Order: sequence, then structure tokens, then C-alpha cells
Amino acid sequence: MPMSMVAIAGIVAVPLIILGTWQAIDSPAAFDRFAGRYLLAALATFFLTVLAIKNAQRRARHGVRSLHRVIRRIESGDHVGPIDSFPEPEFQRMAETCAVLGERLVRAENALTELRERFRIEMSRYESVVEQLQMSNYNLSAESGALHALGTVLSRDLGTAQICSELITNLAAKIMHSHAAVFLYDKDHSELIPRAIRDPQNPVPLVGDFLGQLPTGDHAVRAVSHQAAQSGRSYCIADTHADPRCADVRPETRSVLIVPLRASGSVTGVVQLEHPHRNAFDPSDQRVAQSMATTAAVAIENVLLIQNTAELHALQKIDRLKTDLLWTVSHELRTPLASISGYADTLLRKDVEFAERDRRDFLAIIVDECTRLNDFIEDLLQMSQIEAGILKVNRQSMRIDPIVERIVRSEQSRTTNHTIVFDQRGPLPALNADEKRVTQVFRNLIENAIKYSPDGGTVTVRGDVIGNEAVFEVSDQGIGIAAIDIDRVFERFFRAEAKAVRNAGGTGLGLSICRGIVETHGGRIWVESRQNEGSTFRFTLPLAQKQVIRVNSQEEPQ
Repeated sequence: MPMSMVAIAGIVAVPLIILGTWQAIDSPAAFDRFAGRYLLAALATFFLTVLAIKNAQRRARHGVRSLHRVIRRIESGDHVGPIDSFPEPEFQRMAETCAVLGERLVRAENALTELRERFRIEMSRYESVVEQLQMSNYNLSAESGALHALGTVLSRDLGTAQICSELITNLAAKIMHSHAAVFLYDKDHSELIPRAIRDPQNPVPLVGDFLGQLPTGDHAVRAVSHQAAQSGRSYCIADTHADPRCADVRPETRSVLIVPLRASGSVTGVVQLEHPHRNAFDPSDQRVAQSMATTAAVAIENVLLIQNTAELHALQKIDRLKTDLLWTVSHELRTPLASISGYADTLLRKDVEFAERDRRDFLAIIVDECTRLNDFIEDLLQMSQIEAGILKVNRQSMRIDPIVERIVRSEQSRTTNHTIVFDQRGPLPALNADEKRVTQVFRNLIENAIKYSPDGGTVTVRGDVIGNEAVFEVSDQGIGIAAIDIDRVFERFFRAEAKAVRNAGGTGLGLSICRGIVETHGGRIWVESRQNEGSTFRFTLPLAQKQVIRVNSQEEPQ
């Protein structure tokens, strides 16, 4: 028996023991008569108390075990099963409280499970979005790199055909297709002409105006391509066999993507991609093709703008040259023709008798004017040969010193108002040049110096050797050249606006012919001048590489 139970029973029997003890002190006789009864009552009380305690413990253990079973059942997940009845209200309330907590736990678990499922769905959706964003970012980065590469290539000095070729080459690296072609408008902007083609038989793009004559170059989807060019919008045809606009496409083609070449609001052409399967092109392909087409369109527009500007400048230059030519020809022809006509009419008069000397003088003037006309016509023909690049020069090794001396003497004999000096600093080596053409250069420069020098002025001719070139200069003490005209003095028909220049006359071809002759020999010509301080014209000619010069009947290698 547990000591706690004995202690409790002893405590219950204490009152009887006290009562018996008091009776024994107060009335021993009565105590003796009732002692057995007192003892029996105490023992009975003791044992009854023990039994009562044991019963209470049994019932408490039963309630605890039942409550423990309810808790274990709730713990195992059975939150909705029946609850055992308890004789004690406290245990009944505790069981009911545990059942309520179980129901709350069920609801909490259900809510948590639902929350976890929603979280899983949201995470899956988030991961899908992130994956799509990463893929889009990768595609955009790849597209940006491709556009940058295409833009770098197109930034070079390319023609329209090369730009079209680069466009379809770069498209082949980004979009799967079997055939590709770029069509540009003609000059009248009325017809699309193929300028670049790529197909399985021609992996390297074919470019050029001849493509329109090839069968492979005549498969544009005419109806759709013209719509794309006119509207400036892209067209993606998923099935050409089901689209009546694609009657002129090649039979093996099932999908077509047509994108306009559009820049600054204008369309210069279209690019067409073909594929043998249906639904071959998606929106990303269309976006990439449009971006590349726009980049190419900007480059093509710049080329066309440069070409148009160059053509405009060329037309303006041609118009200016035509005006200068007409003015020069009319002016240069009028004076000698007037002289020839006047003297010829005079000689033909029958009412006047001329002396033989006068008649010969008149005829000499006519001959001089005819020579002047012939020289002018020869200058025009020579200038046209220079411009066409067909001026012929007969290069040979020659000594330049005696040629320059002869020219100086000849020009000095034709003027009494100027002094011409050949400042020779020693013998010059042989040149590899055409004697006739070089003589013409010296004569033109000396005559030009005389023309623009005041009376009494000196014209100096010098020669020297620098490296493998001979450098010559012709300087004067004339009116000089304004700084604004320095860069134009060698242009055809150019005449400065100064009054003295206009009064001096001339065709404006002499210096241009000099430049053409010198450059044809592989030399250079330039001028140094300041207004009212004279001018110095310099030019170079190549030395003979291997030469044998005769001096005093002896051969001396140079």
C-alpha cells in the first residue's frame, strides 16, 4: 500500500484516537467499556478511507487514460471521432477542449495545405515567368549583338548591292529559311528589282542588277511584296498554298515572311524569306527581320542620298563647265574669226589695190589667227584626253638642260618687255619623260608668267634634284593669286575674278593641261603665291632609272 494512502487514512483516524484518549482520561470506566468499539471504529475508518482513496485513484487513472487516448487520437490525425464520456466533469471538459483544438488544428492544416499548394502554383508560375524573361533577355541580347554586328558592317563604304548581300547573310544566321531575296525599287520607284539572292544552290549571296534576268530571281510574291512596300508593314504567310496572293511563289515554298526596308518614313524595297514548311516563322523571327531590315534601309538610304548628292554636284559641275566652255569657246573663237573674216574681206575688195607687202602682212595675220584657233582646238582635244585618262606620253630618257634653254630663248624672242632667266645650278640628270609634253608644260608656265607680269618684270626658271625626282619652278613678279583662288587655279576654264586677269585673256585650259601632263608622268604640280607679290609654280618629273649620257663623245653613267 502506498505510504501516501496510509498517511491519509491515519489522518482520518486521528479524531477517533483523540476522542478515545479523552474518554480514557475523563472516564476510565467508560473507556474500558467502549475501548474495543473505539478501536474497531478507528480501524474501520482507516480502511474505509483507504478504500475511498483507492477508488478515487482508480477513477482518476481511468479518466487520465481516456483523456490520453483522445489526445493520442487527435495527435494521430483523427480529429472528428466520438469523444468518450467521463464521469468527472473536469475530464469531460478537458476532452471537449482537446476535441475543439483538434478541429482547429484540422482547419489550420487544411489552410496550410491550401496555402502550400497556392504557393507551389505561384512559385511554378514565377519560375516560368523568370525562365521566359531569361529566354527573352537572351534572345534580345543575341538580337542586339546581331544588329550591332550588322550595323558595324554596314557603316563601311558599301554600295546598295553589298548592303543587300550583308543583310541576307546576317538573316541566315538568325532565322531558319531556305531562300532569301532583297528587292529594291528602280529609279522610277515603280518596280521591285532583285538585288541580292541566297538559296541552297547559292549559299554565298548573288548580287547585281542581272538577277532580274535569272529564273531564281523572279519569285517575289508580287501581290504581298507590293502591299508590304506600299503600306510599310510586314507580312507573314503561314501557308502559301492556302493564300491566293502567293500564286507566283515557287511550288516548294510553304511559308513566306516579307518585311519592308523602311527608313525615315520611306520604303526602298523589301526582303523576302521562304521556308518549305508551314508556320515556319514566328513573331520573334518577324521582329528580328524587321530590325535588321530597318538597319539595312538606313544604310541604303544614306548611300542613295550620297549618290543623289554626288549626281547633283556632278550635274551642277557639268552645267558650270558647259557654261564656261560655251563662254570660252565663243570668246576665243570670236576674236580670231573676226580678224580672219575682216582681213579676208579686205583682201577681196575689188575697189582697192593693195601693195604686195600689205597683202602678205594681211595673210600673215590670217595665218596667225588660224594657228591660234588650231592651238585652242588642240587644247580642247588634249583636255578631253586628260579627262578621259587616254593621254598618251612617249617616255624616254632625255637631257632636260638644252630643252629648257631652247624654250627660254624662244620665249625671250617673242617679248621685249620681260626678261626670262634660266637659273641653272649645274647640269641636271636625265629624265624619263615625253619631250613634246614637257616642252608644252614649260611653254604654258612661262607664257602664263609673262601674261600676268608687269612690263620690265623678270621670269625665272630653275631646276634641281630631290631624291629620285627633278623639281622645276617658274616664278614671276606679277599680280599673284588671291588665297581664295589658290585651290582652283588648275581647274578647267577657271579664271580669277580680278580685272587684270580678265583683261589678260586666255582659255583657262593652260594650267589644267599642265597638271594633266605632269600627273600622267607620275609627278606633282603646285603653286605658291600671294596677291601682288608674284607666283611660283613648281612641278616634279621622275628621273631616268638607268641612263647613259654622252658628254664630249664619252659615255658617262648617271
